[in-house]
Amino acid sequence: MRKKYSLIFIILVFILTGCSEKNIETKYFEDATYLVKTVEENHPFFIKGENLSKYEKIKNEFLKESKKINNLEDFKYAIKKYIAVLGDAHMSLNFVENSLGLVNKWRYTNEGLFLLDENNNITDIKVLEIAGVPVDKILQTVDKYYAYENKAAQFENYSLYTGEGKVIELAGGEIIDDQIKVKTSNKDNSEIEFPLFMIDWFEEITKNSNYTIKTKMLDDIIYIDFRSFTVNSELEKALYFTREQVNNGVNKVIIDLRHNGGGNSEAGRFLLEAMDMAPPSYGSLVRLGPLYTEKAENIKRAEGFIEYKANLSDSIKNSSINLVVLTSIETFSSATMFGVWVQDGQLGTIIGQASKNAPNAYGDMLIFDLPNTKLSLEVSYKYFIRPDENNSKDTLKPDILVPFEEDSLDVAINFLNK
Repeated sequence: MRKKYSLIFIILVFILTGCSEKNIETKYFEDATYLVKTVEENHPFFIKGENLSKYEKIKNEFLKESKKINNLEDFKYAIKKYIAVLGDAHMSLNFVENSLGLVNKWRYTNEGLFLLDENNNITDIKVLEIAGVPVDKILQTVDKYYAYENKAAQFENYSLYTGEGKVIELAGGEIIDDQIKVKTSNKDNSEIEFPLFMIDWFEEITKNSNYTIKTKMLDDIIYIDFRSFTVNSELEKALYFTREQVNNGVNKVIIDLRHNGGGNSEAGRFLLEAMDMAPPSYGSLVRLGPLYTEKAENIKRAEGFIEYKANLSDSIKNSSINLVVLTSIETFSSATMFGVWVQDGQLGTIIGQASKNAPNAYGDMLIFDLPNTKLSLEVSYKYFIRPDENNSKDTLKPDILVPFEEDSLDVAINFLNK
């Protein structure tokens, strides 16, 4: 009898172990399949008439690879590569992980990747190899795993993610004892050793958005340091300050969006209203996928899309206000939209560098979880279209371009005081 029970126990262990191994082998493929289905049913990419050949290639590679993956980290990077093909920076930004890397060591320009000095200024020392891999190969790997919507975004990705340990390894680089060797153009082509640290990449991207908004007077100029488009008590105080100064006859305003990663676009609308202005209306395509329609009121069909036309004539300018908006490569999402409002509505002057977010871009996110790994992801369901179709679709181009090494605020003050 004891032998019989022992045999049954062994058989049960074998069955359960076999099932467990099978689950490990299939759970990533099942999640990958679920992810693809969710993206294809909800993302506007598939209703814009895009060329799907590249997408289909990357999708099929993703599904094939997911059958071989046996750990969560590799699965996350496979997801990154799949997401990147959509060209949706919001989706890429909202799926970044903590990992080994280094930051603020170099910056990418038109001429290549250059080391920074202790003050984060670009030197003339060019990075040639990272961890034994030519820089060009590292750049190609960054492009595969991180979406970019314009040249500014691509350069920012190069500056940041060439220092990500996993990207370096995916490009064939060798990391030894959490250190990498970097070959430069210095006279003796000397190698520099850099230690890698655990980096919170989302924190690194958003580190300058640590408050909503601050205001002060710079002589006779209202200066508004706007870090996050959030409707809260900080914003209310800033709106009151701005209205009060405008009512007192102050007519020069600088809105600094250089470190603003976006948020609720209504916050920007409220700020314009405080100066007796109104923005032009963006157009949009709203994908009526199941994630959206299950939450939306009065919409029952889970297919097709709704199109809203842009309208420049909604713009109202206050001709007594001389408005300047500062932008940089960090300006993103609703902050870019605000810059587009000002530029397309001819409400003021854009000074600084190009934003990494395209004026015509995907956005407004819906959250979903993968069934097995429980990874939480976001998918865009809208495609925004700038009000003036004659302006650039992919780049908010400053009216006055300021080199990276110069202070846009100084340029703006001089501009207003002419």
